[in-house]
Amino acid sequence: MILRTILKVALFFALVPGILVKIPSHGSRVQQAAVHAAVFAVAIYLMHAYLFPMIEGFDNPSTKVDPPCPEGYKRCPSGDCVLAADVHGACPA
Repeated sequence: MILRTILKVALFFALVPGILVKIPSHGSRVQQAAVHAAVFAVAIYLMHAYLFPMIEGFDNPSTKVDPPCPEGYKRCPSGDCVLAADVHGACPA
């Protein structure tokens, strides 16, 4: 979560009109703010769609734990629970 926040703050700072670039260079302040807001919105969307899923493991390491099988069932290597007393109770491949 900290990494995401840092990236958003850095992106916002970089896209403030006049910090790195002014688009359009000869436009009014309102036009520049509108263009930079649109660029910021597109950049945030792309970060959420592509960058954040790649860095998900840095913020939230996998803590997935399979719930226990109900009584009378056994766990297969695939993580599935099958009936322990079943004569054909082979684990699915």
